[in-house]
Amino acid sequence: MFVVKKKNILYLIVLSLAILSIIQSIYLLNSSKKLENCEQHILDVFKTQEIRQEVSKIKNMGASFWDFYPSKITSNKIYMKGPFPLNSEHMQDIISYVRSVFEYNCKPDAEVVIFIISDPNHYLIRQDIRATYGKNHVNYKYAFSKTHKKNISHCCLYSIGYRDDIAVNQQVDYEAYTHRDILRIPVLDAYRETANKIILTPYLLDQMNNSFEYVLKSDDDTFLKINKIIPYLQNLEKEHVFIGHKWIEGPAIRNKSHKWYVSEDDHPGDVFKPYLSGSCYIFRRNIIHNVSLEHYRTSLIPMEDIHISYLVSNLGYNITNSPYFYYCTNYSQCNHSYAVQIGHDLFVRKMLYKFLKADVVHDGDD
Repeated sequence: MFVVKKKNILYLIVLSLAILSIIQSIYLLNSSKKLENCEQHILDVFKTQEIRQEVSKIKNMGASFWDFYPSKITSNKIYMKGPFPLNSEHMQDIISYVRSVFEYNCKPDAEVVIFIISDPNHYLIRQDIRATYGKNHVNYKYAFSKTHKKNISHCCLYSIGYRDDIAVNQQVDYEAYTHRDILRIPVLDAYRETANKIILTPYLLDQMNNSFEYVLKSDDDTFLKINKIIPYLQNLEKEHVFIGHKWIEGPAIRNKSHKWYVSEDDHPGDVFKPYLSGSCYIFRRNIIHNVSLEHYRTSLIPMEDIHISYLVSNLGYNITNSPYFYYCTNYSQCNHSYAVQIGHDLFVRKMLYKFLKADVVHDGDD
């Protein structure tokens, strides 16, 4: 009887995984159309009555909200198109604001700072991350293979730019004021200029007094297996300073209607030099300053993963290919990847989390 029940349980598990794989395959086959519909769904839900009620409170907020630095960036239009100058008169105020967010979320023993780049309108996606793999103020049970004596931790923040839309900006300002985990980066949030936001984020984090070792950048459609990532980074050699999934001989797309179009002026060659996938890559802290300065000396390539990889390689640093960060879009084939593409569809994300949550185990609030 026990054997039969055990076989039935195994059968149900296999069947569930098969069904999930089919659902995800169908989802991926229709990815372009579905993603467009999903993005519209996110925008629609973001503007539901519940959210509007929150935003309507802004006019009645006290001085503490209007003194909140992101509110000043919005009201004074401190944000700009293009790279934000490092010698700006506002830089010290921005650093002070970033420090307040950092110190609220990151413990003194934080070894890894994760920042997730997110569209200003992706409120529900960020809420999903906060409820799953992006929790702060909890003690994670990292999967070290051996006893690890040193106390370590990580923290998860969001990097969000601005739009030429005061209503959207104030919505995100209010979210930042409420959750205290958002780094408001004073550049216009545009897909083809994402590198400006990404470079300024680790630059600002590098101004913190904390002795963290790594900064991990990820997109908000990528699930991070936190309990495996942190131990993995602890075992890297010193020469590994820029880590992720390396693409080799990727073709430059010349079709102007394509999302990933790159002109010959932006990149004369038809084939890219090796670069890391933008879904998830890691900087060792000791290269951040030099890479940031190189960005301001280099013409922008509109694909952030290629642009930033070129900054790193132009400075002579190694680009490390890791078998654990390969670009993985099908859950059933992602057992060995620490970064899994889960898209922006909230239904699919919640389905997949049931199978991925074992990699974000923690023991509750501090």
